[in-house]
Amino acid sequence: MNLRFTLTILLVCIFTATQSNAQDSAFQLKDYKFRTLGVKGLELDINLSGGVFDSKNVNSGDMQRRSFNSNPSLIYFKVISTDKRQHTSTFNLNPSYSSNFNRIETPGIKDRSAVLLGSWNRMDRFFFKKNTFFEIGNDFNVNAYSTRQSGENRLVNSDALYFQDKFSIGVGKGRLENVQDAQMAMFIVNDLKKMNLLDKDISAEKMNELARLLTAINNRRVFDSRIRRIYELTKIDSFFQANRLVKQSSISYFTTVNDNWALAFNPGRQAGTIYYFRIRPSVKWEYNGGEDKLPVFSKTSIRRYTYGYEPVIGIEKQKPVNLFWQKSMGASLSFGQEWGRNKTEFQSGNNPPQQPNLYNTTGSGLLLNAFYAVGYYPSNRTMINGTFNLQSQYVFNNFSDKSEGFAITPGINVSASYFISFRTRLNFYGGISWRYYDPGALSASYIYSRSAFDANINIGFSHILF
Repeated sequence: MNLRFTLTILLVCIFTATQSNAQDSAFQLKDYKFRTLGVKGLELDINLSGGVFDSKNVNSGDMQRRSFNSNPSLIYFKVISTDKRQHTSTFNLNPSYSSNFNRIETPGIKDRSAVLLGSWNRMDRFFFKKNTFFEIGNDFNVNAYSTRQSGENRLVNSDALYFQDKFSIGVGKGRLENVQDAQMAMFIVNDLKKMNLLDKDISAEKMNELARLLTAINNRRVFDSRIRRIYELTKIDSFFQANRLVKQSSISYFTTVNDNWALAFNPGRQAGTIYYFRIRPSVKWEYNGGEDKLPVFSKTSIRRYTYGYEPVIGIEKQKPVNLFWQKSMGASLSFGQEWGRNKTEFQSGNNPPQQPNLYNTTGSGLLLNAFYAVGYYPSNRTMINGTFNLQSQYVFNNFSDKSEGFAITPGINVSASYFISFRTRLNFYGGISWRYYDPGALSASYIYSRSAFDANINIGFSHILF
């Protein structure tokens, strides 16, 4: 029954994605074709986050968790878009330190942890006739952490190291275009109209030409921000003057253009629809080790090597309803299969280490992901997004016990960004989710009787370095 429910949700999302209405303005964001031989960026984020978790357990008391964390991140990205090729690549480095308090109807336990996360991913799509495409990509992740727990009669140190590489190859139809430069062009023109500074209405053709100019400007990399700003504003002014679109140059004209260009972050948006099928083979290596020094000394280490594959079929639709509103929706259905080789070692007290335990594991299942989002863009300095998402998992071969079962997780989240100063913005994220599942079907870490509730918020700052 639950598998039938998840497939019904998938069909509803696909049907909804094909029923959106078109924009009715002369120049439409969905018609803009983003083309660039290469644009790069480097972003520094500083985040503060907190979370609350409460659940009802089967074999123990109620669990509560309170956390507060601070972590910076450094993100580098590159985008290429031509008629025949789309390329995106991102490198992310995220060190963090956190302090948490956990209680399970006993005296609380404090833990302090240091974490280093790193990722590198890229995707290349090569287009042919009628927007059919072939894609190839890679997703590499590394995770290292060290944790110290302390409490009444408890002192534990643990370390972990994790590497995963997931390759992707697939085919599809359709194209998603970046339309934020067209968005910027429309905001500039709209504000000039409000100030009664335009000499005549701008045609859809000229609006598209202005958007292409903004894309070309963004491709130019200049580290001296003063020289870069002079170059950018001069090019924009030259466009309006050459096409005789402004009545005259004035301080109001300059501040209106500058306000949209320099004092905004122009949030990213896309337009288009893609249907895709891809296969994702993967390899993973993990190490977990720990020492319990109180009340009795013990030492454990686990090494695991895993390989697997995952075919995925899906759809994604990005719809700019108009300049201020965006609809996004999508769904994917995947089947995953993994095989693992494990080695565990254990020592307790003054006893010699036990013989290593070697064993194999397998796991497989179906996974459905679906989402529907609405975005509001009152200006190119503010963005608010609300998303409903659903994840449903059906496990029919869980490692060695051959168990079956399901898990369904609906959730709602809200994100927002607000411009503060040159290239700096304030970010907010808040989300809630519910998990319903059969406790005997999934991994042993799922000890809840029926459901769990999770809520968290994140407030941070982002600064674009170039």
